[in-house]
Amino acid sequence: MGYSAAVSSSWDRERARGELDRRRVESRARDLPSRTRLASPVGRLLVGAVRASKRLLGGLRSPIGSRLHAAVQVVLALPGRRARRQREVALTAQLARSRRDPTTRSVACVLHGPTEGPGHEIARRSAFSSLVFASNPTADPPYGPETTSRSDDLVCVMSSSTEPISDDWLAALADAIVGDVVAATPTMLRPLRSRLRSTPADGSVLTAGIDIVIDETGAPAARARDAGRSPHLEQRTEDVAAATGCLLVDRRALERAGGLAPLAAPDAAIGDLCARLEAGGGKIVAVRSTFAIDHATRPAMPEVIIHRDWRAVVERQGPTLWRRAAGVPVGDDRLRFAITIAAPSAKLAPRWGDWHLAGGLARALERAGHSARVQTLDRADDLAGRSCDVHLVLRGRQPVRRSLGQCHVLWIISHPDTVEIAECDRADLVLVASERFANHLRERTSTPVEVFLQATDQHRFRPLPPARQYAHAVAVVAKTRDQPRPIVMDAIASGLRPAIYGTGWDAFVDPALIMGPYVANEDLPLVYSSVGVLLNDHWPAMRDWGFVSNRLFDALACGASVVSDHLPEIGPLFAGAVWTYEDRTDLRERVDEASRRGVDHQHLIARGRELVLTRHTFDVRVEEIGDLLARHGLLAGMLP
Repeated sequence: MGYSAAVSSSWDRERARGELDRRRVESRARDLPSRTRLASPVGRLLVGAVRASKRLLGGLRSPIGSRLHAAVQVVLALPGRRARRQREVALTAQLARSRRDPTTRSVACVLHGPTEGPGHEIARRSAFSSLVFASNPTADPPYGPETTSRSDDLVCVMSSSTEPISDDWLAALADAIVGDVVAATPTMLRPLRSRLRSTPADGSVLTAGIDIVIDETGAPAARARDAGRSPHLEQRTEDVAAATGCLLVDRRALERAGGLAPLAAPDAAIGDLCARLEAGGGKIVAVRSTFAIDHATRPAMPEVIIHRDWRAVVERQGPTLWRRAAGVPVGDDRLRFAITIAAPSAKLAPRWGDWHLAGGLARALERAGHSARVQTLDRADDLAGRSCDVHLVLRGRQPVRRSLGQCHVLWIISHPDTVEIAECDRADLVLVASERFANHLRERTSTPVEVFLQATDQHRFRPLPPARQYAHAVAVVAKTRDQPRPIVMDAIASGLRPAIYGTGWDAFVDPALIMGPYVANEDLPLVYSSVGVLLNDHWPAMRDWGFVSNRLFDALACGASVVSDHLPEIGPLFAGAVWTYEDRTDLRERVDEASRRGVDHQHLIARGRELVLTRHTFDVRVEEIGDLLARHGLLAGMLP
């Protein structure tokens, strides 16, 4: 039996003796919240005991087994029945003293959720000017203010599982919508279950509005205010961040916010609307003098509501929710970046080049006053990342889906042959580390495409005193991926014996050439500063589309002499500071040229390093990405 039926059936009886019981009831109600909080673990144990008895005794199909099971249920439900009765009596007495005239404002109702539920009966009995059913909003275009008459002053968005328990609930909510208050919600209560199934949580507060907080992962979370307390009628309102179950909204504010989003879960649709109402400058209040039951199944006595409904809200309004929870002042133009890399997990990430590239970019963002979160592919859907202003994806072999609530930027630094045009179309901005491939994409996608080359972290990659253990005449740092790198095989064929750092070489070269399987990223500057000539080449797809290796930027920042396979882009980009070869016949000659340490050679290396430090550092890239976001109008959607 729901609260509405319970209150209606006993209304006259309780009102008659309500005054006699008032002092005793109110005395109990004052100290009931503390007893209820202590009882919540007990309540969960009782539920478990009932289920256990059902398994043990319900399996006995004899009349004796059935009677034993029923007896166990009655005994275990006794604590719950007492708490249930106390709350029913207390709330009935409180409601009897709180009466107001019906509202004169015109109210339309959008009933959200399944086609059956207590909300349907309440909606038909209430004085709504019109009633719209939204049983399956995801199958239709977004519904909003245009679905009801524009002559209405207010619109009530209500879940079909919601059951207001007093006749004047609309008037109480409507009276609260004045001035800058654009929406109001009642105090939501847990249902009163049958006496055999009652628990101490029955009839307690589900939420007196929602507060948005930052959880331990850095994501915005919905905290239910006053969860688990006994309901107590108060003639006041409180500012809240969001609501569940029922929300009365000013029609004009609803129009400015764009209506209700097409989300199947009522709480998600209401939470999303609340975020947009607040972003528009409106306030939302919880009215403590009116109550409603939420008959939807929920965890017992939550303090923080985290479920799939909330994920839908964060993915649509994450940056807005985070700024509200963190108390970021209006006008603060610092951005939060989530940088997703192609490495599958944090355990493997340190050996992936894009992990260190993303780290260098993140540090530059933080130096510029922004914040950045670097995450591997398996964490791409974490709500902490989905609530950042900008999701920057360092594209590897797999796409990363976008969220509606944040700016989605795709940075293609490798594997151009795996990028699909549909993925580019879904992004807000596509950055490409190759002018050739950028021109190719511009003809095929409607999304803006910009050239955005790789870069170096000048704070890590800088000239260092040479180390004896890395003092090789010719060296290469590269793994094989089960196929030999052409520049290494060409060097060996031309009579050179390069020192090799990397995995997978045992099957291809003399083991004496292999110096080690791995060089930590923090040790690379020492390697580049110590070797005589560093060899570099590109994977076929990168070379075919003109993607210049990030190693060239890092090595030149360290003042290294580098010989690379030929790309037309390398000469103009570095002003001749990198030697390139066409085939193995002239590789030896290029290595000899790069080995000379005359004045002209030193001048050339110094010019290459200066070019990198002035044009191709992550600090420069941070400035460029800010300019690009502003140029394409993407900042306007992120900053309040």
